[in-house]
Amino acid sequence: LYIPGPYFMDAMVGAYKAQICERLQIDSTTFATFFSIPNMAGILCGPFGAVISTYGASRTSLLSGVFIMLSSMVVVVGLDRRAYYLVLLGRLVFWLTLYIMCTIQSVVVYKLFTKGALPTAYGFVILACRVGGILGYFASGFVLDWVHGNVVSALWVSVGFVSFAAIATMLVPC
Repeated sequence: LYIPGPYFMDAMVGAYKAQICERLQIDSTTFATFFSIPNMAGILCGPFGAVISTYGASRTSLLSGVFIMLSSMVVVVGLDRRAYYLVLLGRLVFWLTLYIMCTIQSVVVYKLFTKGALPTAYGFVILACRVGGILGYFASGFVLDWVHGNVVSALWVSVGFVSFAAIATMLVPC
């Protein structure tokens, strides 16, 4: 499971707050809903365990990877069309399916590693998440300059990282 891709995009959305607010003609409080409302989806992590148990980690991981990729595209299309609610819907589905993926990663790490190696393995999962976020923030200025200040194009670059994650999920069975 290629972990950093979605976190790379999430960091870039945060880094481009000013450009996104200007493009959608929203204020900071409204922009915050792109993070607050989707994060409420995390309360569903418990029920996600039942979904994973029913359909299996591999199948659920594959579907989650595809939906993370598609929803990241919805975010950028919504931004391109200046459609606040489409961006919000994309962010909600993005985080809902990313939480499912996080739950799967926890289950897989627990199954693969013994008690002594488990904390280290899980620490590397968290490290991979943070690396994606850190790289997204640090790369955001470079990417925006590279696409001549076009925030939509910059976020399409981040969709490439998310797509790579989805492809990796398809290639590596749980």
